[in-house]
Amino acid sequence: MGGFLYLSSSCHRNDEFPENKIYVCGAEKLNSKGDKFLADNDSVFYFGGGKLQSDIDAYSGDHSALTTPAKAFGFSYKIKHAGPDWYMKLSVWRKSKDGKGVVVASAKDPKNLYLATAVPVETLDNGWEKLELEVYTPPTFYRDELTLYVWNNGTDTIYFDDLTIERLPKKIYPQYKEQPLSIVLDSSKYLKILKKRKQAFEAGILQTSDDDWVKAIVFGDSNMMQAKIRLKGDWLDHLRGDKWSFRIKMRKDYAWNRLRVFSVQTPLARGFLNEWVSHKFFDAEDILTTRYGFIPLMLNNEPKGLYAWEEHFVKQLLESRDRREGPIVKFSEDAFWQIQKYAIWLGEEWPQMPYYQTAVIKPFKQSKTVESPGLYRQFLNAQKLAWQYKNHLMPPEKIFDIDKLAKYYAMLELTQGRHGMAWHNQRFYFNPVICKLEPIAFDGFADYTKLKPGIENNFAYIALNSGDTLKENNFLNYDLFTDSVFTNRYLHYVKKYSDPEFIDRNMKAIMPELLVNDSLLKLEFPQYEFDKARYREVAADIRSYLPELEKMIRDKQTGRAKLYSRKYHYSDSAVFENTPAFFVNAYLEKTLDDSAMIRIDNYFPGEIILLGTGYNSKYVTSYQYPEPKLKAYSGDDVHSTTIVTDTGSRYLFFMVPGGIESFVTEVLPWPHPAGLTPQQQLVKNARLDNYTSFLKVEGNNLIVPAGNHRVSIPVIIPKGYILKFEAGA
Repeated sequence: MGGFLYLSSSCHRNDEFPENKIYVCGAEKLNSKGDKFLADNDSVFYFGGGKLQSDIDAYSGDHSALTTPAKAFGFSYKIKHAGPDWYMKLSVWRKSKDGKGVVVASAKDPKNLYLATAVPVETLDNGWEKLELEVYTPPTFYRDELTLYVWNNGTDTIYFDDLTIERLPKKIYPQYKEQPLSIVLDSSKYLKILKKRKQAFEAGILQTSDDDWVKAIVFGDSNMMQAKIRLKGDWLDHLRGDKWSFRIKMRKDYAWNRLRVFSVQTPLARGFLNEWVSHKFFDAEDILTTRYGFIPLMLNNEPKGLYAWEEHFVKQLLESRDRREGPIVKFSEDAFWQIQKYAIWLGEEWPQMPYYQTAVIKPFKQSKTVESPGLYRQFLNAQKLAWQYKNHLMPPEKIFDIDKLAKYYAMLELTQGRHGMAWHNQRFYFNPVICKLEPIAFDGFADYTKLKPGIENNFAYIALNSGDTLKENNFLNYDLFTDSVFTNRYLHYVKKYSDPEFIDRNMKAIMPELLVNDSLLKLEFPQYEFDKARYREVAADIRSYLPELEKMIRDKQTGRAKLYSRKYHYSDSAVFENTPAFFVNAYLEKTLDDSAMIRIDNYFPGEIILLGTGYNSKYVTSYQYPEPKLKAYSGDDVHSTTIVTDTGSRYLFFMVPGGIESFVTEVLPWPHPAGLTPQQQLVKNARLDNYTSFLKVEGNNLIVPAGNHRVSIPVIIPKGYILKFEAGA
């Protein structure tokens, strides 16, 4: 491994808060004016709030800082020139009647950094409680202002005492007996990771591309293996401090823990044991889910504590659960995250843009899928099903394995892991045996949050009580819970999964492994407590509201009101960083000899002018003349056209009228998902009068009479009919 780089300058400024420095303020000493506290161990180090000194109560010594709602801030210290990636620890003792009172670290602009805690790590019998706060400055800090202080956020008096501020070179993680997963990068690859992380903080989110992968050596399972890694996670919680999230792709012939592609992240990002238990429950009910566990991790020989690892969406996920290989699909979230980035840049709320409407359906392992004739045919069918689901074109039973889908939603009510149900987080497996989609459970928890039980947080209740207008993506759940075929199975499984015997049986099965994982987590997160009773409590809550929920569902289905999509005035000025390209979709419809027909859909809320296509994303190689135009998207039907170009075209170029910049978007190497799947078409074409030569129809009975019958066409028995054979048939 290569050495790390250190940069120096002849113009060097002394660090005003150097590493390994610690300051303690016990509220005992004041400056000559009496308006500032002096540090106990350094008389030139001042803290604000000296006039709050009180001798009424103290954790140690004779004094503390007495705060009130009117004089709420104390022990303040301002670092005028804090640097990037500083690691600091704050602690303070608090005496409060109602658990209020926090210790805070804040940048001058709180959007850049704001951390606070009110949760005690230690409580004494005399009422004093200790608060601790870890602070990592962002990599974008450069001589930025950082203020540390305590805050009375309550309605009564609160005492604070013995504030300690310490800056350390790095965090010291606990030692684990378990063999770690070790990642080693050379200097150039590590610097590329650092650069990408800094870019993410500058943008406010992490947007990844194929260019982000770097080569790495991975040590695990007593083996040295070649791999590629990149940063992962959309929001910055995956990149804060020195505990970053990674996607790891093992090179050919290598696997770690029987995984070829997987992710690692802090357990905090997935709710500690909540995510792990959810996966175990899903697995027990044969609901597809990613394999998930915990492992100590080292990066360039530096311990980084305990990580959660999670399988990615590759064929091993299917094989390990006795499914035949088939494509796994998702809705593209590129436009969604581009708008989040745009909003951060604006410093405003998200601008209204049709990021849901423009989301195309993509397969994981795209190159492999397109190059394999079998997988490609299956993907085209999976794409049609996902398109029907997204655009409310078919009933759920025509799209999904309805029993698996009902199990999935019912289990989510028990686990409360709802984060994965956002439309852009949903993942589906196309089962080639039944030609339908199955949900894949993952990413249930975005952080460690408390449960929110009650009927008002039930999926069905939320979907059916949303008023008479919905956002387009909210129709997804509305379609499900107004469908009686789905809700019959859903209610069946809600009853099953809320049965105490079901919970006790499953908890007993996983308890030995749960206790091991709990002990691993406690080494790094000593304040974490797994609530073993939570699932029984949630189940009891479900059983209490289930009769009301069932009645509400039946009533809503009986008198189903017509709902409308919520209409928006979309912004047509969002040209920030190639934004229009995220809202123009191009599909390769077909090829003939040396020509290709490409369909273009314009979801950008502004008119576009099509310039031509190119072999790469740098310049046009095949121009369109005259230049076709597509009208703006306004929330109704999308405006589309087709063009004929070279078969080698991989990118579409276009302009926005009035501008000089050209935009480029990828040509998807498959056609637009129109029409029915072959199985759906077969069912649609099935008619009973096609079978009169060998079937008699009596009510809902289809009878094959006695005698020999030669059948040379597919026979599909319509739903609700019973097939009977007479003796001698």
